[in-house]
Amino acid sequence: MSGNGKSQRRHWIAALLVSLSVHAGLGVMAASAPERPRPVPQVPVEFEVVEVKPPEPEPEPEPEPEPEPEPPPPPSPPPKRLARSEPPPRPKPPREAPPPPNEEPPPETEPEQRPPPIRIGVSLSSTTEAGDMAVATGNTLYGKTDEVAQAPEDVRPYAPTQTEKAPFVPESRLSRPPLPRRGSCPSSPDDYTEAARREGIEGTVVLRVMIDENGQPGEIRVVKGLGYGLDEVAIRLMRNCPFEPGLGPDGTPVRTEIRYHFRFRLDDW
Repeated sequence: MSGNGKSQRRHWIAALLVSLSVHAGLGVMAASAPERPRPVPQVPVEFEVVEVKPPEPEPEPEPEPEPEPEPPPPPSPPPKRLARSEPPPRPKPPREAPPPPNEEPPPETEPEQRPPPIRIGVSLSSTTEAGDMAVATGNTLYGKTDEVAQAPEDVRPYAPTQTEKAPFVPESRLSRPPLPRRGSCPSSPDDYTEAARREGIEGTVVLRVMIDENGQPGEIRVVKGLGYGLDEVAIRLMRNCPFEPGLGPDGTPVRTEIRYHFRFRLDDW
């Protein structure tokens, strides 16, 4: 081996040793160096975008109502007028009493009303103008005629004493109502008027009748009529219809007013 080869070999060995020493020093330095903190793994951060609505504005406060105006004070009552008390009038001086009369006047008496005298004889209405015989006239035929005839102008009509009428009792308070003495008021086919027959009028006539204590019909009023002369027929039949008088609560005959129905049918008349 030549001398150049040995020198190159030496150079390679020296370079290798230097490299080893360098690496060894680096290893020692690395071992002695403080240990670095391990990096923290990065975690991805997620973000969520949320749209925030603006807050609604607060409502405006309602305006406070205006206070009602106070009512005007009531008008003061008018002043009361007080009557002024006046002093009582002074009494007038007493007058002198007139002197008493010499004689007291007689008391006034009403003229005595005497009943008309009863004159026995025939009435003037029953005499005739013919003949010359003098006949006594009077206001009654009861008794014996006078021997001397009285003057006709002195004779007044004889008025019998009036008896007190029986009391009126309504129909609702009667112990027995008035009843026709013949069961019903008599009628005949001739009472049906020709106008009613021709028009074929039928129905009921209602009358309001006053019946006295003797059972005689008095005032008659038509409450419901039919016309065609039938109302007048019903009134005429009622006037000729005697009744048994109505009896009051004590059983005595009294005056009263009743409703009476006249039924008009062409088949019955």
